[in-house]
Amino acid sequence: MASVVGVLEERELAARERVEERREVADRVWHPALSMDALAPHYQRILATLTEQGSGGKPVMSCQAITAVLGLEPVPASVEAVRSKMKRLADRGWADEPTPGRFTLAAGPAGGS
Repeated sequence: MASVVGVLEERELAARERVEERREVADRVWHPALSMDALAPHYQRILATLTEQGSGGKPVMSCQAITAVLGLEPVPASVEAVRSKMKRLADRGWADEPTPGRFTLAAGPAGGS
């Protein structure tokens, strides 16, 4: 009979392998050369907002400003949700964060320029 610790170690190893597989899939999905259509609709709206505001003379936006343009209530939960999405977009090459908390559309294929 296997020990409880042994069973837990086996399950942990299997879980780590599944996480690694999913991480590889996520990296393929978020490949920077993909078009904006590959993103979820809310991410597309955020990038469209950055594009529109950038062409209107506001290339760098705070999360509060993005939240307001998206028509969301400017409450901490909404701003934090936008900040979290912007951090993900920046991590994957779709946006840049030139100063903490302020974002702009990335230069290059992911950002559309």
